[in-house]
Amino acid sequence: MSYQSSHIPPSDILFDTTLRDGEQAPGVILTPEEKAEYVRRAEEVGIRYIEVGFPQNAYDQAACVAAASASKHSRLAAMALTTIEGVKRVVDVGAHEVLFVVPCSSSHVKYVYGKSLDALLESLLTSIDFAVSNGLAVNVGLEDAGQQDIPIILRVLDRLAVIGDNVGCITIPDTRGQLLPSEVEELIKSIREKTAFKCRIGFHAHNDLGLATANALAALQMHPPVDNVHVTACGYGERAGNTSLEQLAVLLELKLGLQTSIKLERLHYLSEFVEEVFLTPIHAHSPVIGSKVFLHESALHQKGMLSDADSYQYLNPQRFGSRVRMLLGKHSGKRLRRAIAHQAGCSEAEVCKLQGAIVNSSKEEVKEEIRRALEIIRHNSILGLEEEEAVRQLRERKTRKANEET
Repeated sequence: MSYQSSHIPPSDILFDTTLRDGEQAPGVILTPEEKAEYVRRAEEVGIRYIEVGFPQNAYDQAACVAAASASKHSRLAAMALTTIEGVKRVVDVGAHEVLFVVPCSSSHVKYVYGKSLDALLESLLTSIDFAVSNGLAVNVGLEDAGQQDIPIILRVLDRLAVIGDNVGCITIPDTRGQLLPSEVEELIKSIREKTAFKCRIGFHAHNDLGLATANALAALQMHPPVDNVHVTACGYGERAGNTSLEQLAVLLELKLGLQTSIKLERLHYLSEFVEEVFLTPIHAHSPVIGSKVFLHESALHQKGMLSDADSYQYLNPQRFGSRVRMLLGKHSGKRLRRAIAHQAGCSEAEVCKLQGAIVNSSKEEVKEEIRRALEIIRHNSILGLEEEEAVRQLRERKTRKANEET
């Protein structure tokens, strides 16, 4: 059965990997119910291409099944090891597309997989054949392609060319988050030119240098552009995270003029849920969704914003279900004080007195509260133990057991 089978929904420009690469952020464990709720919310927001996870064990299998069952109309992908058993797990999940990963740098071949590249490619080709025979679309990720180990990339592409008709997409990841936008364009162009069969091209960025969104945008502004880019809600993911769904959705519509299915006003609805289940607070200055993004304190800015809502903001908060807010603080001026006095039915002098109390208040009590809150967050936001702590606890158990036996 070809990957072009009619039962498979069409792919979309945004490939949402929140439930797989996003969940690989340290200390994140999503329950089946949480994964299912994410899919429901993502589809309400307008996401149409969702990776439900990596069903490599019984727990992840159940969570992926729950996520897939919650979908009404999205194209669903799931990751698999290049084994028959791995493909069977994806089939059982109910996904439409399987994402395989093949190492494309000498260091990953040697240190991550520990097998010869020929052996890995034989396993890949066998798995692709089995996936296609079971009605799955095939997506092959060129792991660590950002290292630009061209001889290995060429060997992989040459082997894939033998069964090129069965490969629906090649995904090019910047696995280490090391590339500049110009390097992304060069790498994608090179791989596209060396691919001897027709397929979609995807791009997967990491944010280690703070360039994930810029790199994804570069991939979309190429001529021709890539067919899809991977995103995660809130930009969550391994290390510094991935390309932000929110940022890229806004860029696609407002800067590139591409009409997508994304409802921008519903992005907060999705990101607030992700913030809760990932146990990871959204940074206050995070573009689009941060709590301080549409909040103004500077007197000059407040004067401008009260007269012209576009004077110090490119983004219209109403597009995102938010509004412009003003903060009475140290930097506020008479324009805001007068506005507050008018609304409160008091004199500007009373507002000045309130402002003075804010400016002269002690920060020490607030600092202490924040320190306590941050300590609670640090202690509870990671479901797991760092290596040293795991060793310490196991040693203590061993000591207690020995004492109990004597």
